[in-house]
Amino acid sequence: MRKLILGVLLVGMAGCHESTTSHPQPADAGLLPPGRACDGDEQCQSGFCIEFLAGRACAATCAGECGADMICKHADARNPSSTAICVPAALHPSRLCSPCEVDSDCDLYGDLCLPRDGRLYCGLDCSETNSCPE
Repeated sequence: MRKLILGVLLVGMAGCHESTTSHPQPADAGLLPPGRACDGDEQCQSGFCIEFLAGRACAATCAGECGADMICKHADARNPSSTAICVPAALHPSRLCSPCEVDSDCDLYGDLCLPRDGRLYCGLDCSETNSCPE
């Protein structure tokens, strides 16, 4: 019985060998898809690891449409030809009117650090939602 099992294993393993032909890997091989938890942009297929209510996760790219409770925003607010990604709408107004020094202090893509009365404050990009607060 032992010889039979060993013989079956050896025959089964005969097809197992390292391939000498190379198979091209997709550009995003090993990168995380949208919605997966991440620590940095370099881990994500989209190239963007962003803050969600439950923590950081890879963003999805978009062309105007996103899922429920998401907004499609340009990753670089000062460059309208930059990649657009889906960001959580719930976080969108969180930093409005908060003091800032640079755009990234304003949390979300599209929101800018703008001068007002000699100081800098976070502005809210309403271009995608057309629902700016008064």
